[in-house]
Amino acid sequence: MKAYLKSADGFFVLNKSTTIGKHVDSDLVLQSSDIDNHHALIEFNETEGSFVLQDFNSRNGTFVNECHIQNVAVKLIPGDILRFGSMGLTYELVIESPPQVSPASARSRMEMRGYAGARVQGRGWR
Repeated sequence: MKAYLKSADGFFVLNKSTTIGKHVDSDLVLQSSDIDNHHALIEFNETEGSFVLQDFNSRNGTFVNECHIQNVAVKLIPGDILRFGSMGLTYELVIESPPQVSPASARSRMEMRGYAGARVQGRGWR
């Protein structure tokens, strides 16, 4: 699953764990006076199959869909709008899910693989 933050400036691809802040060791470095050195974290929760945003008790907070969060973790869903600090860019969470394969399509594909395997072994061709 590929996920990224989309803003007016472009795209930022999320890792399984992405730190956000002003400090140079952050994955997403935001240079603004209302951003803390270590402001927040977006982490993929494998158990739930979702991303979670954790604010690190930042001075100016973090916003999810214009709701102020501070020192809490929030489960994110595709389309959520995030803002770090009281002003600045907004970011939309975009998640690209793997394409869904219908059972009939998967079965046909498996049957074709089996057929091709038999052909390679030389059985069934005259």
